[in-house]
Amino acid sequence: MTNTSPPPRRLAAAAAVLALLAAAPLTAQASAHGKMPHKMTASPTVYACKMCKAYYTPTAAKKMGYKDGMGHPLTKMNKAPVGYTDDSKMGGKM
Repeated sequence: MTNTSPPPRRLAAAAAVLALLAAAPLTAQASAHGKMPHKMTASPTVYACKMCKAYYTPTAAKKMGYKDGMGHPLTKMNKAPVGYTDDSKMGGKM
């Protein structure tokens, strides 16, 4: 009768390789989610004209001197007001 089982060293080596392969995806996922820098979100700050009911991005408001196309002063707000139009995409002129 011949012995068909592999030697103990081969079994230990195979077990070590399987353990490394099984642990590799877990550490790769943890480092990918924990260490990767995330995109910075855009600032929700807008500049709005209360008379014209329009708002502008901070960059557009700065280019316009913090006044809209009609010369109204722009007010800094935390987010775009409901019902106001985004005039910064239209060139900033009414």
